[in-house]
Parts: sequence; C-alpha cells; structure tokens
Amino acid sequence: EKVDCNIIVISDGKIDVKQSGTIRIRGNSSKDLEKKSFQINLDEKTKILDMPAKAKKWGLLANHMDKSLIRNLVAFKISSLLGQEYSPACRSTDLIVDGSFEGNYIICDKIERGEGRVELDKIDEDCNDVPCITGGYLMEIDGFADQETYHFTSKKGVKVTIKYPETTSEQKKYLKNWFDELEANIYNNQTVDNIDLETFSQFFILNEFCADIDSVWSSYYVTKKRNDDKLHFGPAWDFDLSLDNDNRLYPTNSKDKWIFNYGLSAGTFRQFISTLMSCQHALN
Repeated sequence: EKVDCNIIVISDGKIDVKQSGTIRIRGNSSKDLEKKSFQINLDEKTKILDMPAKAKKWGLLANHMDKSLIRNLVAFKISSLLGQEYSPACRSTDLIVDGSFEGNYIICDKIERGEGRVELDKIDEDCNDVPCITGGYLMEIDGFADQETYHFTSKKGVKVTIKYPETTSEQKKYLKNWFDELEANIYNNQTVDNIDLETFSQFFILNEFCADIDSVWSSYYVTKKRNDDKLHFGPAWDFDLSLDNDNRLYPTNSKDKWIFNYGLSAGTFRQFISTLMSCQHALN
C-alpha cells in the first residue's frame, strides 16, 4: 500500500532534494520486523546525495537485523572492489517521519534496470522475436518466487523471479527455455559455455567472504544480456545477516564447507552451484 508523502533530503544543513511522492513498506520476511524498510517513489526523477542514478525509486533499508548498521555498506564496497559491473550506491542517513526520529537507515539504489543502475537493453511488450527477445533480463534467484507476479521454476527446480521486464508469455517461455538449456549444459555435459565465469567468480567470492547465510536462498541477482547466451552474476543485495551475524553460521571460521552449503536454498539452486563448481572447465 502506497502512502502519499513529502520527502526532504538534507545534507550538511542544506536541502538536497525536496519533492512529493509515495512511500510503502518493502521486503519479504523483513516487512514483519519492528523497524521497517521502505521504498520511496519520487514524482520526478532526481539524483540523491551525489549518487550516480537519476531515478524515481529509492530504498530506505532499516538494517534491523544488523545492529552495526554497516554490513550492507561493507558488502557493497567489497562488491565494487571485486570489479562487479554494478554495485548499489548507498548513503547512511537518519530518518525522521512527521518530526519523529525513526533511526539510522541506508538510502540506496533500487535494484532495477536503468542508467546508473543495472544497465540492460530495454525490452517492451513487442520484443517477442530475435534479437530483441534475447535480452536484457534482470532476475532474482528467489525462495519467494511463487509469491511474485513474474516468475518460473526451471526444469531442475531453481526458483526464479523475473524482476525486469514485466514479461509477455513469449518472453517468459524464451527465458525459461534458455535457463533450462543452461542447466542441461552444466548437469549433463559438464560445460560452462553459458556461464560468465568472471562475474560468477566475483559474486562467489563476495558471498563466501561475507559469509551470507541467504546466499542461495534470496536476493541472488543474475542477468541475461541481449545477444549473449551467458548467465551474468550480480548485483549484490541484502547482506544484513552476513559477516557473522547469524547463529546458523556463527562462528563462521569454524565451518569446514563452503558457506553456500548452509541455510536455505531457492529450490535446487544449491545443487546448481555445486554442479557448476564441479565442472572441469570451471576448475580450469
């Protein structure tokens, strides 16, 4: 439910942004926590606090489960240092609602297609033929996929939410067939021809170094670009339970397996990653 509001961003005592817009609660499991995360929609596209994107949609992350309030900021910085094509831009901020201080938040990019964010070719409802239908797609490996409007479950059982675009039936069919073929190459042929190994390596190191318990459960973003049959990994998102902040892993340095082996899996995605890593080409 969106609520009309006036939004003012103040930096160094000066007004950076002043606009009307809407605000709503965001998140899956986090929406039930005492300190809510929000999405704000400005009436006009604008830059906030010198962040790269000029956009209407912005996130206010509560970090309720992270009492240090910095784990997402740390993970996004590591993502950038690893060379990920896009890492979310964020600023730590204090949130005041109707004169009441609501705590420290992160004002942040929304993970979406757009300039300064996830830069992919535009797909509209008329893109139902090659090459237009081949990309670009923004997807989330997502344990909550069944609750979303645009989603599919792969032939091997990976749950995928399609974040962009709002797919037509032809686009959804194309994307699922492509993903099923990618899986078949990994499982049956032990080949990684459809995997962008550079972004996979970056993303794998990020999730393992940060010890993200939810790494194969949700907020695992991947993309497919136009005229490119490879699966690209990233951007990073949702690291509030990482870096020794979950009792299912703590202490992380006592574990004798890769971190993605712990916690929940979005369908068979854990098996997907294990099989991918067992491919001889991937090891080389």
